Amino acid sequence: AQAAFQKSGRRLSMNSEESMSRLDRTDRDLAVIEVRVGEIVALIESSTPRSLVTFRTELAQLESKAKQLEVKGVDDVYTSELQSGKELAKQTKKDMLRRLDILFSKLEATFAQIKAKLPG
Repeated sequence: AQAAFQKSGRRLSMNSEESMSRLDRTDRDLAVIEVRVGEIVALIESSTPRSLVTFRTELAQLESKAKQLEVKGVDDVYTSELQSGKELAKQTKKDMLRRLDILFSKLEATFAQIKAKLPG
């Protein structure tokens, strides 16, 4: 998002640049989590009970990281005082919150799927 803004020939203020840099880091961290959750989801059907327990633990850790990202990487980026990058930052935050909602729903469904596959 920031690259597209810069291609337009406009420059971000120092505060906007800092906020967008934080959001870019959060975006990369979120993408890593999304990819790993997708990999685990793809492996569940053919997994042993032992692997399922391992995946459940890893998914819980990924969920915790995602919640930390939501609080520290998205909600903590304030846009009210930004000027040049205000709309870009707001849109980026909105997109990440949407992705986080999708991720949390996927995690919830995956936990239920694992629970259903485990004996007892």
